[in-house]
Amino acid sequence: MASHHSSFVGSFVGRSGLELQQSKTDEGLPLRDAEAGTMSTAATTMNLVTTMIGAGVLALPKVYATVGIPVGVVVTAIGCSISVYLCDILSEAIGQVQKRTKTRMRTVEDVGFACYGDLGRRAARLVINGTFIGKTAVYFVLIGQNLAFLRSPPMYRGWVVLGSSVFMSLAFVRNVSTLEKIAFLGVVCSVIYLCMIIFGSAQARVAGLSEGTDFIKLRDLDRFQILPALSVMLFSFGPTDVLGTVRNNMANQQGMRLSIVASHAAVGFFCAVAGALGFWGFGAEVQDDITQSMCGELLDGKCVAGTKWISGYLLAGAVVLNLGVSIPIDLYCLFSNIEASYPAEAPMPASMNVALRLAVVLFCAVVGLALPFFMEVLEIFCALLIVPGVIWLPLIFARKAAIDSGISRSFMVRLFDGALGLLGFACLVLGLYKSVHELLEAFRTNEGGAANPFAHPWF
Repeated sequence: MASHHSSFVGSFVGRSGLELQQSKTDEGLPLRDAEAGTMSTAATTMNLVTTMIGAGVLALPKVYATVGIPVGVVVTAIGCSISVYLCDILSEAIGQVQKRTKTRMRTVEDVGFACYGDLGRRAARLVINGTFIGKTAVYFVLIGQNLAFLRSPPMYRGWVVLGSSVFMSLAFVRNVSTLEKIAFLGVVCSVIYLCMIIFGSAQARVAGLSEGTDFIKLRDLDRFQILPALSVMLFSFGPTDVLGTVRNNMANQQGMRLSIVASHAAVGFFCAVAGALGFWGFGAEVQDDITQSMCGELLDGKCVAGTKWISGYLLAGAVVLNLGVSIPIDLYCLFSNIEASYPAEAPMPASMNVALRLAVVLFCAVVGLALPFFMEVLEIFCALLIVPGVIWLPLIFARKAAIDSGISRSFMVRLFDGALGLLGFACLVLGLYKSVHELLEAFRTNEGGAANPFAHPWF
């Protein structure tokens, strides 16, 4: 049991990019898995599942409401299949590099360095660190919404300010051993997510909130809505940044493919159930964060006090608890990773270190205060950072690893990889265009004065 908990924490942190370059020491990294190479295939599968399921599941009912249940299931299956393939070729690339260099690869950054030198390492680090910042910004929007659901006043922006104050101090934490001990709460919160979405959706269906809804119709196809939906699905899957760490921790690395397939099947089922049931229960008017739909009466897109459901309170509480652990760990991993990019003989200047920590939290707070639109911010983040990290890095590193190892890849494989690269480009460009358009539309309609920070008191 103790070994399993240590393995879970190791993979959790690996997803956050905490594994530093091999030339660094392990001092000050309490979350590193000290028992690398002991994890079973079953434990690896469990760890991949827990790293893939997160707050993004709250947006899936809205995704299904946009594209319809049949297309939603297809997009989920496509996203799941793409992620399985990309994780598999990245895992194979890690094996090829290890065999060629006789060096154990512990992170995607290590693979980037082995394939392209410092350029590959910097590219991987840029994508991973950028993902941390973007993900944390999205979380600030989400935690503000759910705290406001639990108790209001303070209003949404008031909670963002209060949360920013707390996380500003936590950004300077250099030992998160306490959070390590409660990291298992992420698993508990994931179970609560699914249970409350099921219960809340059933209650909404009985209340007739989805009466007359067309569950089949595809909306907004002419505006490339499927591409942002696919990006969000890849966000729900896509454990490519943790793959090096998890693979390194396996006792039998040959079982990695089975773990990849099994974990994606479980998470794919989880996402399909959450998305379809949420839409089936709440209908086309389901909110971007399904928690905000769990009440008897909505006013300007917000639940009216006194009408909120128990399932909504429990779901919002699970979200706050999960993010309350995840955000400090993500910030710790981000800053530790940046510090590790400096050579030991010339560490990062203290003043720059402090300024960076303040700037990141302030940036996330500004996003939360200025852009109180969860789905639009999530889709922009997914298009900008998830697509390069989940699609392009595995394709590029797998190709170079095969060439360096003298392995010939068939024409059909190269053609398929090229098609995936183009799909990623479409998700990045056209999906980003669609997401920005929706964000501007949200500002234009300004439902309930949400975009105006002076429309309502903050506290």
